[in-house]
Amino acid sequence: MNFFLDTNIFLRYYIKDNKKFHSEVLKIIQKSTDGTIKCVTSGVVLSEIVWVLGSYYHESRQSISNVIRAVLGIGKLKIVDNYDYRLATRFYELFNIKYIDCLIASIPEIVNKKWTIVSYDEDFKKLPVLWKKPGGVKV
Repeated sequence: MNFFLDTNIFLRYYIKDNKKFHSEVLKIIQKSTDGTIKCVTSGVVLSEIVWVLGSYYHESRQSISNVIRAVLGIGKLKIVDNYDYRLATRFYELFNIKYIDCLIASIPEIVNKKWTIVSYDEDFKKLPVLWKKPGGVKV
């Protein structure tokens, strides 16, 4: 089983504002790095990290760039961007959730339940996908 890591996984890892969340995501990232589990994320997740760090946390471009470089440097983490835009738009139309979450849910491996989304965002439970909070991932 592959795990798709959502934006808040990386934010909790780098911001460290919640010890419990940080500990949960640290385990996942370490297991991804050592190859125990397979993890993927996407370009829209990277974009959302940049947006949140800049707009909400008011981080500098240098600081944000360092975080993105660190995410890209997580061993064995793959970046995928094969969205089904028509399906994402349909999800957006049917469910009351962010379009970015709809894009993530439209990735074929997620639609076909080959990958589980790992996120603190409970909106994913509204979609026909596999979803777990980080604490629910057995690593």
